[in-house]
Amino acid sequence: GNDLPDMHHARITAQDGNDLDIMINKFLSYERNPYTATNFYDEPLVACGFQTERWFQLASEIVRGFFANELGKSPVRQYAIYSGNPQPGDPWSTNTNTYMIVDYFGASGLGYIPDLIPPGIPWTTGNATGINAAINSGTFIVQHRDHGGYSGWGEPDYTLSDLNNLFNTMYPYVFSTNCLTGAYDYSSEVFAEKFHRIQYGALGINAASDVSYSFVNDTYIWGMYDCMWPQFDPGYGAFDMTGYSNLRPCQAMTYGKYYLQASGWQLHHHFLL
Repeated sequence: GNDLPDMHHARITAQDGNDLDIMINKFLSYERNPYTATNFYDEPLVACGFQTERWFQLASEIVRGFFANELGKSPVRQYAIYSGNPQPGDPWSTNTNTYMIVDYFGASGLGYIPDLIPPGIPWTTGNATGINAAINSGTFIVQHRDHGGYSGWGEPDYTLSDLNNLFNTMYPYVFSTNCLTGAYDYSSEVFAEKFHRIQYGALGINAASDVSYSFVNDTYIWGMYDCMWPQFDPGYGAFDMTGYSNLRPCQAMTYGKYYLQASGWQLHHHFLL
């Protein structure tokens, strides 16, 4: 046996009939009345915190670069600094294995990112107001990578109370790739639960039910995107679940864990829908 899933699984985190009514009506609305606003599909939101020795910024910019360079989309950035002072020409991270990621996804590889930090990235302007504006305007995916906790994201600072300022009627899928934001066994409502339960907010959300780990989480992100768009990592063919673009995040969660195992990292079990 192993820790890898043998089936796709997800949950509806309703606490009562009112929650269930809201959530199911969101699902039905999404299926019965597909959105036609162009910006919903063209402007994915990528939010992250910069930390010099981590890969938060690397994971986020690789996803952003794929959206922009391969899919022709116009991703929206909301970035803030946890630690460090990124400057154009700096390395993406001081982690010793960063060169391998840059070689693969960088200018001499897949071309999703430059080999060094380029000018023009707004590292310090991300905030809750900007995140809510992007979601309220319309976006089909929200991708966050940084630290997290029961109440929400570290950088940019975006927590339970900020969700009260959402009024979107087009619902995104949210990847909350950080610690604890999906801790469904916590004593009170956590970030992912509220994001999913409220009238506005998320159609669905992928979030960690426990403490999760740097570098592992970043690799998991790349695996999920390779499930949804198999051209994301053309070098990974050992386990191709679909072979075609498959925007089903539940399947992507399963696929991401197999991708993670193939990469050599050995933690597969904390992320849930």
